[in-house]
Amino acid sequence: MSSQNQQFSAGRRKSSGTLRKAILVALGLSVCGGGLQAAPDDDKGWREGRILVKPRAGLPEAEIEKILARHGGRAIGRLQNLGIHIVQVPPQAEDAVARALTRNQHIKFAEKDMLVEATEFIPNDPKYAEAWHLPKVEAPFAWEMASAEGVTIAILDSGVDSSHPDLTYQLVGGWNAVSGNTDTADIHGHGTKVAGAAAAATINAIGVAAIGLDANIMPVRITAPMWRISVMLLSIVHLLAVLPGICVTRGGCRGRCG
Repeated sequence: MSSQNQQFSAGRRKSSGTLRKAILVALGLSVCGGGLQAAPDDDKGWREGRILVKPRAGLPEAEIEKILARHGGRAIGRLQNLGIHIVQVPPQAEDAVARALTRNQHIKFAEKDMLVEATEFIPNDPKYAEAWHLPKVEAPFAWEMASAEGVTIAILDSGVDSSHPDLTYQLVGGWNAVSGNTDTADIHGHGTKVAGAAAAATINAIGVAAIGLDANIMPVRITAPMWRISVMLLSIVHLLAVLPGICVTRGGCRGRCG
């Protein structure tokens, strides 16, 4: 990653606190329990009278309620997919209750429901303004909270141009499934375009911005010069897609992630 990207990543982590807080507060994930209202304007920086608590796996709900009640808390909702309870506590007791719960061996974490300003980062890539799809999927807001660093996207297509300035430093070793070697040069140009859309270097003042900020690209050439693809080569898609940390995209087709 470039020094400019490193500085941006550090600033992103600092400005948003933790990814957990940003997701919970800024995005308002699906909540079970009803009775929850939108967060009001508050100079304190957190939601008064409310904390977020995640019990350790396997703890029965009845036991969770007992633990909360001992500290003056009451569950009023739950973030379903994250296993996090939204807990009502006495006003001005948020810190004290969160600290007490954190010391409990059955609680993974407890913290105030922080308010995070919804801001967006606009990259300096000159062709970003032409990428209508990135604002459409709210990519700038996502980049403020997280990146795809550590993720490898396999591009199963016509190859990738390794000399492209927006792709050179994103590439990892690939494979030419047609010739059975490591020559993944792009024979049609299509694979390079797909790679750029997925994970071109972003915030580098060159070319385009990509939705997969900081992701790596694994070029896999599966097309012959006449655009023919054998069934055997297509099976590589399914083999790669089950590997941990590998996202697979095929030119003109839907992708999969392991």
